[in-house]
Amino acid sequence: MTSEDKTFILGVGAQKCGTSWLFSYLNRNPAIASSTYKELHFFDAIYNPKWFGNFNDGFARDITEELQRQGTDEFNADRLRDASLRINALYDRDLYLTLFERNATRATTHFLEITPTYSTLSEDQLREVRSLILSRCQKIKVIFLMRDPAERLYSLHKHRTRAGTKRLEKVGLSSKFLARKMAGTPDILDLMKEPAAAARGRYDQSITALQAAFPEEELHFEFYENLFSTDAIRSVCQFLNVDFVSPDLDQRVNASPDSLDASTETFEQVREHLDPVYRFCADRFPDTLPKSWMV
Repeated sequence: MTSEDKTFILGVGAQKCGTSWLFSYLNRNPAIASSTYKELHFFDAIYNPKWFGNFNDGFARDITEELQRQGTDEFNADRLRDASLRINALYDRDLYLTLFERNATRATTHFLEITPTYSTLSEDQLREVRSLILSRCQKIKVIFLMRDPAERLYSLHKHRTRAGTKRLEKVGLSSKFLARKMAGTPDILDLMKEPAAAARGRYDQSITALQAAFPEEELHFEFYENLFSTDAIRSVCQFLNVDFVSPDLDQRVNASPDSLDASTETFEQVREHLDPVYRFCADRFPDTLPKSWMV
């Protein structure tokens, strides 16, 4: 199945803003074909290997795991094929679109990938992404989701803390040693200054680059706070030109518990640090910015 008449849906972020839920919703549509992986981390690993090159190692590990599973019930041929294609595409970028073409059916009208760290790409890099995709696809549609910047950072911190705990528990560490290891986990103030993490939350920089690289009709912006509603999903479907199907609004994918306590001194430091992002979004989305944002 070729790409010439297809529309490519590219989700570019932001991280912890509902991208997994949106992917799950769209991927159930029979007109939309995706890779085995929601996040291919293709363009970010190419353009910024210092921050994201480690994702290549993850795909290489998946290949090794599946090769070892051959002949067992756990073997996943699709995972092996897509991980192999993903690695080979680093050396032949045309293979990137093959990841979607191989999963297409007669009903397929759209391809789908959502990798939140694409929000860190520059204007020139995004132009190259657009050029590659449109070299074989008829159209491209880009979706960028946002969330209150401080809440997003807090969610990311909670996610990293939980993930770190699970990794350490997996190797069977004692509770005493586990606590000692987790004591070294960066706090939220350290995280907000970490370059890769900070770049993912700079909506002002992401939106400026997106608007410079893509025509207005190829861009759709939505807020996490509004996403889980029939109106928001209907708007997304209209933008993508796919049939609307009622979403499961009670489902959450990779949701983080609790929320940020706005009364703390820590919050005040986070809010001040992110002030340029708040001010940019208030100016850019004066009529649609969620009232819950701490502007």
